Amino acid sequence: MKEPDFQEVVIRVLKHLQPDCIIFPFHPNVHHDDAVWIPDLAVVDKGFGYWFVVEVEIATHHLEKHVLPQVTAFCEGRYAENTVDILSTTLAVTRQRAETFLATIPREVVVISNRRDEKVESKARGSGSAAHCHRNVSKQNHRANSSQS
Repeated sequence: MKEPDFQEVVIRVLKHLQPDCIIFPFHPNVHHDDAVWIPDLAVVDKGFGYWFVVEVEIATHHLEKHVLPQVTAFCEGRYAENTVDILSTTLAVTRQRAETFLATIPREVVVISNRRDEKVESKARGSGSAAHCHRNVSKQNHRANSSQS
C-alpha cells in the first residue's frame, strides 16, 4: 500500500478512535537543523485542550535518516507562519486564537506506520518525544473498510 492510500485509512481510523477531535491534513513547513520537514496530519481536541502532529510512515522509510529527524523537528522545530492560518481556517477560530493555541498548547508527535517495527518502537519510547503506532492493513481489509464508509 502506498503512503497516500495508507494515510486515508489512518484518517478514518483516527476519526473512529478520536470522535472528540478534529482530524485533518496538516502540511506547514517545520524548520529544524537547517532542514524543512512537512507533517501529514493533525489531531486537535474539539475543546482545544491537546493536540497531536501525526506522521504517517511506510515501514520502508529509514529510521535514523527520515523518521527520527522528522519527529524531532515536529517536537522542537519552528513552525512556519502559515501554520497559524492553517489552524485558524481548519478549526474555524480567529487567527489570534490559533496563534495562542500554537504557542501555548504543547503538541505531541505520533508516528503511525503500516507495519510493526520493534526498533522504531524502542527508539520512540527512548526519545520520550513520540509515540509509535502501527496498523496492519491488508488490501482485503482496506476494501472492506472502504465499503463501510
